[in-house]
Amino acid sequence: MAPIVDRLKKEFEGIVDIRIIDVNLAQNQNLVNSFRIQYVPTFAFATREGKVTEIYIGGISEGDLRKKVQSLLEK
Repeated sequence: MAPIVDRLKKEFEGIVDIRIIDVNLAQNQNLVNSFRIQYVPTFAFATREGKVTEIYIGGISEGDLRKKVQSLLEK
């Protein structure tokens, strides 16, 4: 999944903040807990204001992930 996320990160640079969070690092545990992440990969989609609109668990195609990111731009 990382190569797909990296491509989308470059494609949407300056428009959408796309991050890969290592759930095993101690400094990320508050984030892991706040999103209740139990499985990898988990994708959290949020508005500019930080409101989580969807959490998607599991693998996803590049096209479907791109559609989800683009849908955030419409909100």
